[in-house]
Amino acid sequence: MKMEDIARLAGVSKATVSRVINSPEQVSPQLVSRVEQVLKETGYAPNLLARELVTKQTHLIGVVVPQIGIDTFAEMIEGITHVLNQNGYNLLLATSRDQPEEELRYFDVFRKKQVDGIISFPTLLLERHQTFFARSGLPLVLVSQLDPGGTVPSVLYDDFNGTRDMVEYLLALGHRRIAYLGVGQHNKVIDQARREGYLAALSRHGVAPEERLMTQGDFSLQYGYRAMQTVWQSEGEKPTAVFAATDRLALAAIQYLREQGCSVPEDVSVAGLDDMDIAATVHPSLTTVHYDYYNSGVQAAELLLLRMRRPQERLENIMIGYQRKERGSTCAVKK
Repeated sequence: MKMEDIARLAGVSKATVSRVINSPEQVSPQLVSRVEQVLKETGYAPNLLARELVTKQTHLIGVVVPQIGIDTFAEMIEGITHVLNQNGYNLLLATSRDQPEEELRYFDVFRKKQVDGIISFPTLLLERHQTFFARSGLPLVLVSQLDPGGTVPSVLYDDFNGTRDMVEYLLALGHRRIAYLGVGQHNKVIDQARREGYLAALSRHGVAPEERLMTQGDFSLQYGYRAMQTVWQSEGEKPTAVFAATDRLALAAIQYLREQGCSVPEDVSVAGLDDMDIAATVHPSLTTVHYDYYNSGVQAAELLLLRMRRPQERLENIMIGYQRKERGSTCAVKK
């Protein structure tokens, strides 16, 4: 069946059928409904390649995440997919494996595939990122990172206040020796905000930070275990509480503490940040900072669509709020 046949059955011109397929916003809702009904009844499938040549759009969006197997990223991808599918777009998903160079390689792949836009979750922004942002001409949105050049809009998490709130909660429980397990070497931007939130809380309550209680590494469970070991074996009094920059690090810290014969939270309170699905189901359930990662994916996709519609307009960054979840892994310090 040809487009002429669809036009005849719908009682419209061939040009109207073409506009319904390629640019439905240019056609009245009544005509769109009439033509789409005929398309559905006849099973007509338009030539996608021809449509791309006409519209110069592939309806593909490239998405790069650091890792696939972490549920926070999975939730964000679900939110992105929901919005983009509703708007007629499909995803090309890639994982950078936490390597900026790998992310840049995928940027180039996406450019060659002629995607209509890119959503990226960078762990580190290099000068080559800035060059790509400036020269590609592609609509872009960053998640959890701020573009130093100020040209690419971002969806950000309130890491500073979320961390400060949690550490102040631990201080209110009477803890003064609070360890910090960070991810500075792995993601300096995220760790900087969380570390500064930690230090701000201590400062507000007149508690001097101790370098021996502060570590930095990556997001892995192995690192969290080693970091807790390093803190625990350092000279000086043991910490009575631990704030970990992610739930994964917090869970690894709990494992190490248990192996040392410590009870959580009776001997050491432990808190994290992320509110992974498992956080509420482990024993003890993990006190943590909750982010709505699904919503952040929705916001990122909607921001990208807005950027695609208004390429010259300067768009505001979006800040995702947080909730403190008080659960079983924290309690008041023993007197």
